[in-house]
Amino acid sequence: MRRIVSRLVSNIRYWLSFRFAVASFLVFTAACAREGPEDLVVATCWPHAERVRIEADFRAWLAERNGPARSARLCWVGLDARRRPPAADILLGGPSWRYCDWAEKGLVALSPENGWFVVRRRRFGLFENLEVEAEAATISLPQLAVSGQGQSLALADPSDDAPSLALAAGCLRELGWDLGFATLFRLYRSALIVRGDPTRAVERGRARTAIVPGGPSRTLLPAIFLEEGAALTRSPKHEEGARAFLAFLRERRPDAEREAVPIGPVPPDLLADFLSATLVLDHPQAWSGDMSSVPAPPWPPASIKALHAREDGEELVQLLTEELVPDAQARAWLTASWEWPGVVDESVLAGIALAADGRLLREPRFRSWLRAEWTAWSRAQVPHATRPRP
Repeated sequence: MRRIVSRLVSNIRYWLSFRFAVASFLVFTAACAREGPEDLVVATCWPHAERVRIEADFRAWLAERNGPARSARLCWVGLDARRRPPAADILLGGPSWRYCDWAEKGLVALSPENGWFVVRRRRFGLFENLEVEAEAATISLPQLAVSGQGQSLALADPSDDAPSLALAAGCLRELGWDLGFATLFRLYRSALIVRGDPTRAVERGRARTAIVPGGPSRTLLPAIFLEEGAALTRSPKHEEGARAFLAFLRERRPDAEREAVPIGPVPPDLLADFLSATLVLDHPQAWSGDMSSVPAPPWPPASIKALHAREDGEELVQLLTEELVPDAQARAWLTASWEWPGVVDESVLAGIALAADGRLLREPRFRSWLRAEWTAWSRAQVPHATRPRP
């Protein structure tokens, strides 16, 4: 009976949240359609309820300081951290590493007083269904991976979800590459892979547990955080109001002066490619061995080793390399790296990122081939596993 009631509550919660999301979207669209010449444009990925609270707090903050009322009128537009930011005065939310990238490209202000900063820092924890009875208040990621609870866990693709990439990067950083990758491998091999927020799968009853920033059910060890940024754009239309809004955020947000923790030496986009290709399968199958038995992708990739084994292998490898990497300096680094047999780890990925001043990483044919090699390796670890995209 308890399980039936819990499932009913979860379904009701899901449909209410769905209806609220639709209503919020309509209100959000209508509000932006009425944008006036004095409205401050804020691009964000934060939900409607949080935007409403922030706008009310900002109005109150301005009133306390006798600020101009026109500065309190906000128009909210969407922000997708995977793409170039839209035309706006302020960027709010999204992973801190993306703000580093936007700063390097000159898309946000660079002055010390108006440069980007950490606006929110949330620790990852477990979000669990009501019918789950937690055995302990805390659990470590390796414990979760081997406990069997991973089979009721919802996770998102790191290449499609910034919090999931932050979680995976933190796992690799805090546990070390070998144990961190083995932990992620086991978690993803038995989890339900979803698009978007994994908590929705829990609310709908498709999974019992999700790992999310601010997860209220149980504390996760080691401590891993999602840090989000805020910034003034390079050329805001409403500079006075934008500076006031940034001052408000800095004053009201306890994490405003905290320095961001680097994601690591591997660029986020390359790390997302690697993790998505090696961890995410369309039909996951739980890994039955222990942590020490978890494999790691070889370097050089298997196809290069197979070509080298042929009589005309050297010529074939040279032709393949020339096709993948036209740049001579980048090709020379890649060819030399194939003489260092081992596994793909942080040092290999960092080397790829730095080779020929980043030109190897920017070569689209090489990136596509590399994802295909990692995907083929991933499929080979579970018989009959399928994955349609490279």
